[in-house]
Amino acid sequence: MPDVLELLARVDEGVYAVDGEQRIVLWNQRAQDILGYDRGEVVGRPCHEIIAGTDDYCLAVCQRDCLVMRAARVRGRAPSHEIHTRTKDGREVWLHISHVVVPAARDSLVTVAHIFRDVTAERQSRAALKRVI
Repeated sequence: MPDVLELLARVDEGVYAVDGEQRIVLWNQRAQDILGYDRGEVVGRPCHEIIAGTDDYCLAVCQRDCLVMRAARVRGRAPSHEIHTRTKDGREVWLHISHVVVPAARDSLVTVAHIFRDVTAERQSRAALKRVI
């Protein structure tokens, strides 16, 4: 039977997972399709170096010991959210990210899978609608 990360990698959304040190341990094909980074370029690197996401106010969301990792450790779950980032080729995108905390025997071994999709077009549509109203 496949493990949880193998199953999550098959989701038709972008998926990356990080270990307790926030190093990327999984990067699926859809993540590559959406963000442009090849698996070999990201596995083993800190996620905040690759994703470098910000919020609506351009404040860093992705950073060492981010809110997602703290919530995962303390509560065993983390809220979904949207971030602004750039693809490998510099294109700006908004991502909606949901999280799955994969429990481990010790808290320091917790793995967090980030399941994301590109919501750039939806964000642009909402902004255009606000300008009209």
